[in-house]
Amino acid sequence: MTIERDDRDEADDLSWDDAVAMFDNAAPVEVDRGSRTLRVEYRRRPGGWRATSPDVPDFDILGISLADTKRRVREDLASWLDTGVEVVERQVSPSKAVAVPLLLLIEGDGESLNDAPMSMASTAVAATA
Repeated sequence: MTIERDDRDEADDLSWDDAVAMFDNAAPVEVDRGSRTLRVEYRRRPGGWRATSPDVPDFDILGISLADTKRRVREDLASWLDTGVEVVERQVSPSKAVAVPLLLLIEGDGESLNDAPMSMASTAVAATA
């Protein structure tokens, strides 16, 4: 049953009962969507792990361990994500700009390198290698 409407003609207005009857008698429609993915990136942070997604603005979940963070992500996604979306998870390593000072701090017997120029830090890394 197909009914065309002209919103300018008041005679085309349906009653609530007519609209419900049309809905109840409508044939189901199957929607075919292409494959969809959602990327989730896990990063180590002081005191635990952090999950973010480049595909979802403001998606930010913290956890104590990687397993805890993944559990929290899955619980959060299950509450709103369409089951047809594939979730692709990956761990992101810290950039070398962050890793080098951390390495120096660990290998420097805990001495602070906050005041050291980067060229000295780079030289220290080369000397320890």
